[in-house]
Formats: sequence, structure tokens, C-alpha cells
Amino acid sequence: MKLNYLKILLIGLFYLVLTSVKAFPVSNVSILSNSKVSNIQPTALVFNTPTTTSISGSFTGTNNVNGYLSVISTSATLSTLPSNGVPYQKGDVIGNSTVMTRGIVTSFTADGLSPNTAYYVFIFEFKTCTCGLLYGTNPPLTGSISTASTSLNFYYGNFHSHTEYSDGTGLPTGDFAYADAANCMDFLGISEHNHVAAGMSLNNWILGRAQAASASTPTFLALYGMEWGVISGGGHVIVYGIPDLLGWDAGEYQTFVAKSDYTGTSGLFSTINNYGNNAFATLAHPNNTDYSGIMTTYDAAADDAIVGTAVESGPAFSTNTTYTDPPTSMAYLSYYRNMLARGFHLGPTMDHDNHNITHGHTSNIRTVVLAPSLSENNILEAMRLMRFYASEDCSAQVTFKVNNNTIGSILTSSGVPTITVTTTTSNPVTSLKIYSGVPGSGTAAAILTSSTTGTINFTHTALTNLSTRYYYIDITESDGTRIVTSPIWYTRND
Repeated sequence: MKLNYLKILLIGLFYLVLTSVKAFPVSNVSILSNSKVSNIQPTALVFNTPTTTSISGSFTGTNNVNGYLSVISTSATLSTLPSNGVPYQKGDVIGNSTVMTRGIVTSFTADGLSPNTAYYVFIFEFKTCTCGLLYGTNPPLTGSISTASTSLNFYYGNFHSHTEYSDGTGLPTGDFAYADAANCMDFLGISEHNHVAAGMSLNNWILGRAQAASASTPTFLALYGMEWGVISGGGHVIVYGIPDLLGWDAGEYQTFVAKSDYTGTSGLFSTINNYGNNAFATLAHPNNTDYSGIMTTYDAAADDAIVGTAVESGPAFSTNTTYTDPPTSMAYLSYYRNMLARGFHLGPTMDHDNHNITHGHTSNIRTVVLAPSLSENNILEAMRLMRFYASEDCSAQVTFKVNNNTIGSILTSSGVPTITVTTTTSNPVTSLKIYSGVPGSGTAAAILTSSTTGTINFTHTALTNLSTRYYYIDITESDGTRIVTSPIWYTRND
């Protein structure tokens, strides 16, 4: 009998020990098995230039690990460390931090952040074993950066020009320097033709991007992009925010896009969208039948990729350097208006299309970009957000808002929209018109109201609930100079 009691007692003790081991929290596995975690964290955390709503960066990994967990917080100290055994995913919350990435990648991006705010990044290495995920937390790689301010500055420049690397004149280095010396010229984008027939090669593309990177200063931004396509086969598209040369000539491209292939899953516009972030297109000197007929058949992928279309361009082969050779005024304005009526979301650009060393000096027309600072990320992001306008006055400052939302916004809000415009111009404003249209209607926008001064404050009380309108501004100065803005799209939803 005593023997049976002893057996029962021993079995009970064994069960107690067994259940205690099983119940041991996974988060403490590293204490027992810390030999399996190197605790040698990654190094060399580097941040890219932040935007108003995003940060990104990279770091140097270590050997003998399976990956890294990156988290972001507004606090310099984490309230909770990662728990071993938990396969965190992007967006998961860990105490006062949020997961950005988990995997072998050594870069990260966080979007949807607040402007002008300090953010702290923490990088943990991890290993996997039969007991699960083990995070090395002693201590993580850390760093901090602030998002850009929401205060916006006016930057003036040109996105469409060429050098001898395609069918222009001069090397990018010299052409950037010449543009830097022009009146009211904060940036120059060189957009070389993308194909061999126009002089481009993959080697030229690589050289041009390197020269652009070295030509930027705190007061001048050098950009390098491409003019993709051929006029006889569908039209020219200006492309920025993509590091690779898109083309069709064997051995002379980094990403293949077939000649004259604009729409469809393998076409130019879908390819641009695949690059994400700040990649975008503007239409150079459009005709109604260009770009696989998107004027007549709305294309969602094209709408995602295209942020602007020229309302003026050139003269492309001018040799004038005295600011006295402007293009035909608003030669492509009707195309812009028709694209808006078709349902596209885009703004107006004005570019010189320089083929000679005249960059910035041929005339005073400029594309004006509203951005928090003169960095490539901020300028490209502003273009993606359609925060720009086209101006024949190279010092004009136009502030256009709907319910305090800035130019280029697409918003849904309760109540009727209040439109406010203020201007600072070289000559007095004699006409300020607010145009309003219905996206997708096929009918061009009409004048909603107007003013003979440079300011206006108008509430569109006639806009009914669940209706959508877009609004843009057309300004004329006393000398005939014109300015046209990107729209703001407003949906009323009470």
C-alpha cells in the first residue's frame, strides 16, 4: 500500500516538473538559450532624406543571423521588447512601437507619419531554431530622425531638357551649372531620350545619373530622368523617380518596356507604378491620339502613373539665352482640361525642352513646386501629390486651398467647400478664375466664379451631398502673363 502511495507521489512530482517546463514563457527562452543568439546587432544605420509623412533608411547586417526586426516609435525608449517566438508582421504594435519590417532585408520605410515629428528606429537581429524565433535585444541598433515640416516653399524649375547624352548639347555637369545661374531657377531635370536612335546608351544613363547626384547643392537641385517613347509611335512621356533606364534596345536598358507599349500590365504606365514611392510621369507635348488613346478611354494604371501634362513646352531648339523666347502660350491647355474631364488626376507643367545650352535662360516659364525643402525626395513627393502649378511668371507665388487643404489634394469631407486663393505676382492680377468640373463627365470645367484681384474667398454652397467636383485656378496678370494650377478634388459626404 505504501509502495502505491510512493508511486503516486513520484508520478505527481514528475507531472509537476513537466508542466512547469511546458508553462515556462517563450519570452524567456533566450535567457536559457542565449548561446543561440549572437546579440551582435547590425551597424551603420543611415537615414534617407525624410518627407513630411515618411522616413526610410538602411543598415549593415551581421553574419550568422536569420534576419532583422525593425520598429519605429515616437519615444526614445521602448516600453516593451520583442517577445521570442512571435513572428511579427508589418504594422504590429509592440508596446509603444510599430513594426516596419521583419526578414533578411536591411532597409526599411515607414509611411503615414506626422510632419515635423521626431521618430526613433530600433533594429533587432533574430535567429530561428527548433525552439522558435529568438530576438537579440542587448542592445538594439538605434537612431532617430524627424519628418519634414508641413510649411511649404515655392521652388521654380524645369523637368524637360536634354544634353549630348541623347540629342542635346553639352554634358550634364555643365548644363546643370548653367541652369543654376539662371533667374529664379531652383532645380533642373534632365530628361534624356531613352533609346539608341536618339543617342542614349546604358553607359550614358549611368554617367548622367552620377553627374546629377554630384551637381546638387543646398540651393540647387539636379535631377536626372528620361523622355520615354517616340512621337511617331505614341508620344513622349517624361519619367522621374526611377533609377533604371527603361527601354527596348538590346543591351541598352535596365528594365524592358516594349517600344510604343504604354498601357497594359507590361506597358510604361504599369511599369512606373511597379516602382512605387516617388516614381511618376508627365506628358511632354501631348496630342489627343497619344499614349494608346487614354484621352478617349480612361486607364486607371495611367492615372496612377501620370501626375502632370504640359500646358506649354519649348521652343525645343531655341538658342535664345535672354529670357525672351517663350513657347506658344497655353498651346496644350485644352489637352489638360480634357484629361481632367475624362477623370484623370493630374496638374499642369511648363517646361523648356532644351536641346541647346539654354537651360533656364530661354524664357521665364517655370513649373513651380510646393515642398518643405529642396531635396530630391521632397520635390518628387510633391510632384506625386500634384502640389505644383504652371507659371509664365517665374516669381509668382500662388496659394490655393479648399477647406485648408493644399493644392493637389483629393479629399472627402462633410459640408460645402470653401475655396481660398492668395497671390504674389510680378504684375497686378487682372483676372482670377475658379474653374469647376465633374471628373469623368467628359465635359470640360466651367468658370465657377472670378475676381479682378489676386485674392478670392468663395464657398461653393451649390455642391450637393455625395457630389464630387474638381477646382483649379487660372490667373492672368496685367501684362498678359498666365498661371494655371493643379486642381483640388472634393467629395462632399455629410
